Amino acid sequence: MKLFLFVLVTVASLPTRSQPLFHLADIRETITVSEDSVLFASHEAGHPLYRGVTRNGKLHGNWTSWYASGKKCDEGRLEKGIPDGEWKTWYENGQVRHVRNYSYVKWSRIREELSKPVKHPLYPLTRLARTRSGTELRGLHPDKSFQRSATGATLRDIVSSNITNHIGYTPVFAQCVLHGEYLNYADNGALLDSGYYKNGLRDGIWVEWSTDRTERGTGAYHHGQRDREWKYYDVNNRLLYIIVYKQGQKQFRKDFS
Repeated sequence: MKLFLFVLVTVASLPTRSQPLFHLADIRETITVSEDSVLFASHEAGHPLYRGVTRNGKLHGNWTSWYASGKKCDEGRLEKGIPDGEWKTWYENGQVRHVRNYSYVKWSRIREELSKPVKHPLYPLTRLARTRSGTELRGLHPDKSFQRSATGATLRDIVSSNITNHIGYTPVFAQCVLHGEYLNYADNGALLDSGYYKNGLRDGIWVEWSTDRTERGTGAYHHGQRDREWKYYDVNNRLLYIIVYKQGQKQFRKDFS
């Protein structure tokens, strides 16, 4: 029996006393399984392709997928379709590619705040979403942390794309809240971006590389915004320039090259 993962996307406005303050993309995942089931598929050669569990029509519990060589592609745990705890992906050579940390509890609480007019929101993500026309709601979507590689509707399509496309990666969940360590690695093991998320927003000290890997920036985030002094270096660790930020806005720049 074939098991499929369908992603239905609808956009709905959340009502307030007057007019909606922002729009929330309400992404729902359903699986054509009427009871708790173990999802398992294999490569043509017989090696496992993926393994997961559903509960009440949603991925729930441990998830793993594999390359044809038998090495892992990704692994993590889901709670009612939402990732919870550490989620890791690997390159085909066995090198760690991504490390993400998620929280189902944080996701539930933030979604609750976003679903009704709360006078004094507890979470900064909620406050930012209300004041910035919803731009910070991207923090609830995995596109915030992965360059998607697949648009297929089935679970097999998504996994097959992940093990053959070496540029992007598409997770098997549609919503999440990042909370904890965040790491990106090159296929040779070199550490790229690194830092921490707190309640869905970047927070504390981060190291970020440019897409062409020629510049490295290091500095602090506060509630998802660059804050204070950021220093930028070349590949030889030579200081190139400094930019000072205040609440995400550039205040001034000083060049050294």
